[in-house]
Amino acid sequence: MEREYQSRASLKKEVKSLFAGHWGKAVTLNIIPTLLSIIGVIIVGVCEDGHDCHLRKHRPINGCQ
Repeated sequence: MEREYQSRASLKKEVKSLFAGHWGKAVTLNIIPTLLSIIGVIIVGVCEDGHDCHLRKHRPINGCQ
């Protein structure tokens, strides 16, 4: 089984041509999980600070009753 080796420049050119015109999809695919992670961190941070303890009904946090 013989492998055909390409130069670094030709590989780079091939990859650029494959991904050309798809940057919008890439941004969308990366921004959605990022926004969900930020929202999750904000929700957890609110609960951990003791504010809005009604979000966690199973136990009080930081003295919230």
